[in-house]
Amino acid sequence: MRPDTEVLIVVCHHTGTLIERCLDSIQKSHTDGLHVTTVVVTSTDTVFDSVITIKEQGGPAHKRNFGVAQYGQKSEYFIFLDDDVEVSSTCIWE
Repeated sequence: MRPDTEVLIVVCHHTGTLIERCLDSIQKSHTDGLHVTTVVVTSTDTVFDSVITIKEQGGPAHKRNFGVAQYGQKSEYFIFLDDDVEVSSTCIWE
């Protein structure tokens, strides 16, 4: 992936606390030179630090589409994650 590439990561949050590990792994991932925007789409009232949080009801597909519609206009790549996923340190770059 070339530097200055716009990447949108949409995380679907349902319930529970696993999302903290997911967001931590995203922050630790190698993203040098990339413009990464992380959006959490949740059906709860929880707000997460250092990411965009949107409250929206619906299943995973609806939440992913909603996140892209709201924030994906400039993105060249989309990464869709569920809240129980932890990414490797090179996942986003690769």
